[in-house]
Amino acid sequence: MTAERIRAISLPADHPYVRAIADPTVVEILPAPGDESSGADAVVEQFLIEAWDEDQAADADLVHVHFGFELVPLSALERFVAALDRLGLPLVLTVHDLENPQLPEHAQDGFVRRLEVLLRHAVRVITLTEGARAEIIRRWSREVIVVPHPPLRTDVAEAVVASTQPPGASVANRPSSAGAPVAARQPFAAQRPFTAHRPLTAGILLKDARPSLDLAAIAALAQTLESEPFRADDWRLTVIRRPTVRAGREAEVAELERLLDRSETADVEVWASMSDRELEDWLARLDVLVLPYRHGTHSGLLDLANDLGTRVLYAEVGHLGDQRPGTNLGVDFHDDDSLRAGLYAIAEAPPLPPLSREDGLRLLAEVRDVHTRLYRSVTARPSKTPTTTPATPSPADTAGAR
Repeated sequence: MTAERIRAISLPADHPYVRAIADPTVVEILPAPGDESSGADAVVEQFLIEAWDEDQAADADLVHVHFGFELVPLSALERFVAALDRLGLPLVLTVHDLENPQLPEHAQDGFVRRLEVLLRHAVRVITLTEGARAEIIRRWSREVIVVPHPPLRTDVAEAVVASTQPPGASVANRPSSAGAPVAARQPFAAQRPFTAHRPLTAGILLKDARPSLDLAAIAALAQTLESEPFRADDWRLTVIRRPTVRAGREAEVAELERLLDRSETADVEVWASMSDRELEDWLARLDVLVLPYRHGTHSGLLDLANDLGTRVLYAEVGHLGDQRPGTNLGVDFHDDDSLRAGLYAIAEAPPLPPLSREDGLRLLAEVRDVHTRLYRSVTARPSKTPTTTPATPSPADTAGAR
């Protein structure tokens, strides 16, 4: 293996984010060795070290974990990290979530216990915002590298771009999208009259109603858009869902849909599937994307909407407000004044210019450069030779890096 090429086992391997962060001229992304399963079981099976082909694993330089571990039995995850130590494979962890949006609130403690297993063994920890970094340091005393979400817009994500950034370039303080920021939310009584001269379009991607989506917040938004002082032609709300929803949420979704069917300002569209380009076309046509979450940490959808020139009205959970400071607006969907004031503020905000293809390629190259340099720092460690017993990471290994 040449020194120039890095072979990284990525869990998962086939994901837009994973493809975006890896410079294909330098980094080869590998799936879990020996894992040929597909479907729902594949998410768990990629972490089952007993199913790995260890000869194939020995050809890799590192393992990078992103998603899916929330579904893995805790004991299996402990065996997984112990085997990585035995094989001499450094673990890199990107913390996308501190509260998992795919799990109900009662299952978050189990998610955190699994996250802690990975945090204890990772030699490098990455997250997407300064707010999440501060929380990880406070809760687990791990140092963390901040690398913002890479551009995932189709015309950028499909480009094969090698980094041209000089060594040491930092993207930890990625600027907000160009254009004037949205005004700070003021008390509702202080707002000037609504000046929009056409119906503004708001959209919610309900999909299959995953546990993090607050259906009561969607109902509150629809009712607010039909109440004084808004007029019937001020806003149009579109909710897109899939033909089937998560088990246990069918009655809630049916009740919400009955409410929206009675609304003069809301529509429900059922999509069996939506391609990346269809999603981007829909987002780009909106005046505001609405994220009515009841728990969560970050949102790739928020970044994508901003890159397409669409602002976001989000529930004040997690670290959504740290992703693009000044570009979007957080509200309490269950407080009438907060919600009305947020709608006014975001309606009166100046247009948000889309991210240019050139700027997107530059940001993508920067993100890739940071990951390449991080991978090289990890593979330069004298830990590639497998050991006969699980190794205990030294303080230097577990301290992480800025």
